[in-house]
Amino acid sequence: MALDPRLDDVADISDLSGADLALVVELQRKELDRLLRENAQLHARVNQLIGLQEREQVLRQQMQSMMAAPKAEAPTALLEDNSELAVRAQASEARYERLKGALALLITAIERQNGTKDATDPDAETPS
Repeated sequence: MALDPRLDDVADISDLSGADLALVVELQRKELDRLLRENAQLHARVNQLIGLQEREQVLRQQMQSMMAAPKAEAPTALLEDNSELAVRAQASEARYERLKGALALLITAIERQNGTKDATDPDAETPS
């Protein structure tokens, strides 16, 4: 079905008057312009998707190489690239060491307390 009702009954382009022929040419030009715009948009989208695929492939290769590297080296390489991360990791390690020391002191104090309690309570069960 044509866009213009005057063109519905036309079987051949030679049957068109000059005004109708100009109308057909204008409609075809507009359709061509629309198709060219869509084509440009599709090409832009395809190029964007190709770029995303290439980036994903690079990231995948980097991840595979990091996973293949020895476990001890991977965090070190990451820390070298990011100084803020290195500072936070060092702070976490220091906090871990302090907590480890405090836990050791707590265990020693609890053992001494239990040892004193066991010595003063003859009915206390001895651990097996």
